[in-house]
Amino acid sequence: MRKQDKRTNLDSPQHTKDTMIRLCVLMKDQWIRLSIVGLSIILYTILSIYTPFKSAQVIDALWKSIRYSMDHNTAFSITWDSLGKSLFALSVLYIFSWLFYYLQSFLMASVADTLTCTLRQKIAQKLNVLPLRFFDQNQPGEILSRVTNDLDKITETLQTGLLKLLVAIGTIIGSLAVMFYYNIGLTCIFLFFMVISMIITRIVAAQNLKCAADRQTTLGQLMSITEEYYTGKPLRKLTF
Repeated sequence: MRKQDKRTNLDSPQHTKDTMIRLCVLMKDQWIRLSIVGLSIILYTILSIYTPFKSAQVIDALWKSIRYSMDHNTAFSITWDSLGKSLFALSVLYIFSWLFYYLQSFLMASVADTLTCTLRQKIAQKLNVLPLRFFDQNQPGEILSRVTNDLDKITETLQTGLLKLLVAIGTIIGSLAVMFYYNIGLTCIFLFFMVISMIITRIVAAQNLKCAADRQTTLGQLMSITEEYYTGKPLRKLTF
């Protein structure tokens, strides 16, 4: 149990600041893509907050036009001057919102894949110069798990986790500004419950980190057993 706890502490985040600095240095060649991603996130967040306001105005105007037609017993119609411009503008906003979301997702995926390729090359160069005692002291399956699964986690984090985090931060800031504009009291109540949720999330995240470390340890042992079992044995290709 003590050995497992020690392993869990090793898998816990360490030297986070230095790691982030090294990660930024590795991505310095992709600053143009990252700048476009940042600009796309800002524009997407603004549109995602403004579009509901515009949609509410269009729905109110549409409902008034329908009620007017019902009260005066006339045919309901939409003209360019009455609702056509508003509907067209709303459609354009949704299209641009989708374009900015697609652009940031596409570019972030490219950034993540390029970074992963760079890390794999550096790891391959490092493994070629490591002494034999390193491979004797570490199981082959654990090394493979670090090279494959951990790098896949980095790619997944950059493609989805980091992107969603930045979008969520911008959305929260914009939403809070709108909420304070409408009702300060309800916004304070929301902030109170949000603080409670953040405390609970932090507790659950700490437990989740321990479970993730145990999972990676078990996965490394499993890959080691699999690699040792199948190494040197002939593989037969099945044909149908």
